Amino acid sequence: MTLLARTSLESNEIRYSNPGASSELVLPVTLMQEAPEDMCFDNVRKNSELPNKWLNSYPENNKPAIVCGFGPTLKEFLPEIAELARKGGTIFACNYAAQYLVNNGIIPDYQIVFEPLCGVEVIGNARDHLFASVCNPALFEAEKEAILWHPLIPGLDDQIKSGRSYCGIGGGVMVGNSAICIAYTMGHRDLQCFGLDCSHKNGESHAVKPESYDNEIYCDIEVNGKIFNTTFSLKQAAFVFKELRNQLIQAGCSVKVHGDSLLPSLFKD
Repeated sequence: MTLLARTSLESNEIRYSNPGASSELVLPVTLMQEAPEDMCFDNVRKNSELPNKWLNSYPENNKPAIVCGFGPTLKEFLPEIAELARKGGTIFACNYAAQYLVNNGIIPDYQIVFEPLCGVEVIGNARDHLFASVCNPALFEAEKEAILWHPLIPGLDDQIKSGRSYCGIGGGVMVGNSAICIAYTMGHRDLQCFGLDCSHKNGESHAVKPESYDNEIYCDIEVNGKIFNTTFSLKQAAFVFKELRNQLIQAGCSVKVHGDSLLPSLFKD
């Protein structure tokens, strides 16, 4: 069921005003990971047997990290992304954003994939691929040189074959949040974010691959006097990003989120 409701960034509840009702319906929301836990554990066990390189921390560098989500505003910033890359920036493209950029003449340096349920159709052209340890093993079959990265999710460490050296990546379970943590781990301190919207625009949820949110709760959220339509999971991703951004700034980073959607609007004066 699709339910249109109101909420706030920090709330774990939604509020629905039923026409004619004397009071609001207030519902608590608990978000569940889409992929079954046993699938994630099994994928980590299988992937940790591979000879692939694991992501570890890199020395600090002065190159901007161009982090590209696949939100609807990505298409509005292609010239800016291309210019930053021309000046030496490193492009990290999340999921389907990689092939979208390629189709528009921009080659990502890295494609980042997180979701365990994605098949090989998610793989786009990039100079290198960063696949999470929870990913479908078929991705590593298709991209033999892909780099493994390991998300900090309770229980996953126990599934890794002993002797592996890796750096755990924070950010929760949304690929865009993990991407900025990966960029930091790889030495970048200037983080330029595009297409990390966390809201819909003109009825679109993504710039590239249409997604179904039939099992999601749609909600409206007000930020700085503007109403954004989103889903509860995307709203939660924005909440996590806000906390990550604060931590990264305290660690010496500059974090700029481009656009006029929900996420960048959180950081406008």
